[in-house]
Amino acid sequence: MRNFFAFAILLTLLVMIAESGDCPWSKKKLKKKLKRYNSCLKKGFPSSLGCESGEGDLKKKKLKKCSRIEKGLKKCGFTCEEVAVTNGGWSDFGDWSDCSASCGEGTQTRSRTCDNPAPENGGDECEGDAEEVQACTGTSTCEPFTLKASCDDDMSVYIDGVQKHADKNWQAVPSLSVPASSQVIAIKCVNTGGEYGIVGTMQDSDGNDVMATDASWRCSGVEEAGWEKPNFEEGSNWKQPQDRGDGHFMVKNAPWNQMTAPNRRSIWSSGGSGDKIAYCRKTLN
Repeated sequence: MRNFFAFAILLTLLVMIAESGDCPWSKKKLKKKLKRYNSCLKKGFPSSLGCESGEGDLKKKKLKKCSRIEKGLKKCGFTCEEVAVTNGGWSDFGDWSDCSASCGEGTQTRSRTCDNPAPENGGDECEGDAEEVQACTGTSTCEPFTLKASCDDDMSVYIDGVQKHADKNWQAVPSLSVPASSQVIAIKCVNTGGEYGIVGTMQDSDGNDVMATDASWRCSGVEEAGWEKPNFEEGSNWKQPQDRGDGHFMVKNAPWNQMTAPNRRSIWSSGGSGDKIAYCRKTLN
């Protein structure tokens, strides 16, 4: 019961402060005084404002302090009065949201609010979660993307850790199907001498460029276990790739110019020519 009155006091006081011009305290200080007054009540201070007191026998010094606080509360127009307590209740859940994935697996949510009724005057908040989440499947068919990539000289291409292509032809530009659910594209390139670089682009089923080799890739000159897999944690060896420049032959010349993404770059690990093998990966959103 004492906890109930503590909250009822606060509610009444904040209402009354706007009605009294004699209140000696600011709103911030008033809240502190209220807290101390509640402590007085719990320790047995005999209230003259109609507040319920606990059991106890205050010493003279503490009694005076509590009396001064109460005197100030009176000037603020404060009185204690019983207030009906209402515990909160949940509304019904709303409709499920759209699936987060247009195709493949995703999630959807639905929510409810604590307003049936809303908690009032110190009533309990609703128990449980305001939101539910469930798995869902997008209504569209997931069309695969098309990846074109090339490497000077020997190239291996991995999609989510699975090798999908390997060649030793520095002029080859293979086209690979990339499932829409893919998380990582990884390319290993071995420089057997002379020039070097990696170029790649990816398009959706409508022919729109959705990804290209650029500064968002991460490359390393050191092979690490699982580097080509989605759950690999990139350490200090993995850095923004070296950009081989606007004039690089793999950007402007045939057969590499069949990759048309305007932002494509020829990239390599940051060690440049000192890295005979470059390991580069791109995490897909």
